[in-house]
Amino acid sequence: MKTSIIAVTTFIFAGLLAVFAGPDLSTGAVKWCDWTSGNVGVSTNFYANSGTFAVAAGGDGSFGKGVGEVTFTSNNTAPVAEHQFGNFVWGTGNGALFDVSALAGKTGIELLVNVDPSSTSDKICVKLATTTPNESYAQTVTVERGSTQCVQFPLANFKSSTNPESTLTDFSNLNGTIQITDGWNDYPQPAQARWKCKFSNIYTYVSGGAATSGTGTSSTGTTTPPIH
Repeated sequence: MKTSIIAVTTFIFAGLLAVFAGPDLSTGAVKWCDWTSGNVGVSTNFYANSGTFAVAAGGDGSFGKGVGEVTFTSNNTAPVAEHQFGNFVWGTGNGALFDVSALAGKTGIELLVNVDPSSTSDKICVKLATTTPNESYAQTVTVERGSTQCVQFPLANFKSSTNPESTLTDFSNLNGTIQITDGWNDYPQPAQARWKCKFSNIYTYVSGGAATSGTGTSSTGTTTPPIH
């Protein structure tokens, strides 16, 4: 009888692990943007627009030890154009969070993401500021709410905010600051109501072929519970 109980218990536990397991980062992925790096501090100027944020201590969180975790929770009472987290700084100066030269030879950047089912937006956007005031290179990817996914942003798909025909080819134009958002939605009026999202550190990856066209890709893991 005891053997049967142990066997059943082991089966149930293994099943739970399968249910709550998430996807892995790409093979050979290299950490690029670390939310708890030595650069984080007064000079980094983390902020949240229309919400609050929390950075997991030591880079440990729901995505795994050392993978990093930021939780953004919206707090707006009326719809907004965009929920934002980052250390965006226009032009040059202090605040660089990552080494832009590390993008050379890479296909793109990726991170683990979990957008809570209560969110009205099912998108995540990465914006990389440039040394030119009021310009950034941005890319938006649609995800499946309620599941942990590895979301990839091919470098070839980042487009200038001031000239959509211009793609990211010269990394030296980036100033090392970043913004994570739920994607701009201000037409015909602000429409982003709620956004609760967890995301990991950001990694670079290299694929076997050229970057695909479109807005990026996401690899979905198994369904996870709502974020608390």
